[in-house]
Amino acid sequence: MPKPVAAIAPFLASCPAVLTLGVRAAIADYSPAERELLASARRIFFPTPRFAKIFEAAGKNVFPSGFTYGLRKSRLVQETFFQLCGIEQPGGIAPLPHPRTRIYFGRQKEAILSDFSFPFTVMGPSASDGPQVVADTARLSVEARKHNPLIAQEVCAVEDRFLLVFVNCRRVAAIGKEPGGSLTRFSDPAAAAAGAGLDDFSEHLSRLLRFFRIDDIGVDVFRGPDGTWRAGSMSSPPVRWQTPEGTFHRHRYIAGLIEKEEI
Repeated sequence: MPKPVAAIAPFLASCPAVLTLGVRAAIADYSPAERELLASARRIFFPTPRFAKIFEAAGKNVFPSGFTYGLRKSRLVQETFFQLCGIEQPGGIAPLPHPRTRIYFGRQKEAILSDFSFPFTVMGPSASDGPQVVADTARLSVEARKHNPLIAQEVCAVEDRFLLVFVNCRRVAAIGKEPGGSLTRFSDPAAAAAGAGLDDFSEHLSRLLRFFRIDDIGVDVFRGPDGTWRAGSMSSPPVRWQTPEGTFHRHRYIAGLIEKEEI
């Protein structure tokens, strides 16, 4: 008999191919039969950050991966990842362009102005810490006291910006973003107008995501005046967005992949 497919979070509750158990405080809160199901499942979907890494340590396939959850929650993890991706990866995967960024702990923050000139952007270690543009020493001092570590990043000129959504390491949407950073909630036409450069950059990202098992993620990307595409930050993908064909629902798309045994 084929192994069952289980889920923790309820995003796939309407999918008959998935047995959804719901989120609980601890593994001990699941019944013996439910724990046996988790142990025998071929894959556990949406295990939540609480359980993803322990399931992986037990040899279970999970979606999203534990590393994916970590990237969504931490700018520190993201920037460490981008720094690693600044060199060529095995298999000939080229370095990934990313704004010049440095991480400062403790007294290292005293050297920020040796590395960056105003204005530049600073961020705290959590993905919930919104980036702040600093243009003077007073504002920098406030942000430096607020966060440890403090992440500093150059300000880049932007011609086009998109949120690329990847599911199972494949791009499923390129959602245009307004100059202020908000989503237009509409995908495809603007991405098509951006041309092959965005498609090539998306494929580059897809190879990297597959290599690192980052399987359900939104990646903010932008094109500068020099025509170079760069990866900015990572985030949890939106649940739904509009396309010329109607509303695209990410969880329903994942359910379809499960039913076709493509994930």
